[in-house]
Amino acid sequence: MISRTECTIPESTPDSLYTIIITGQDDLGNATTNYLFLTIDNTPYHISQRIHLNG
Repeated sequence: MISRTECTIPESTPDSLYTIIITGQDDLGNATTNYLFLTIDNTPYHISQRIHLNG
């Protein structure tokens, strides 16, 4: 059986590198662990555009 779990990261989480550790176990006691690496960067994007007018 596959289950699904969701989580929400608060907007106030500071910029950094994070490791999410996920461990699963079946009915026979076999377990495994996976690691997800996450970068949070709250720096706003800066987009600029230059318009050149002829004449």
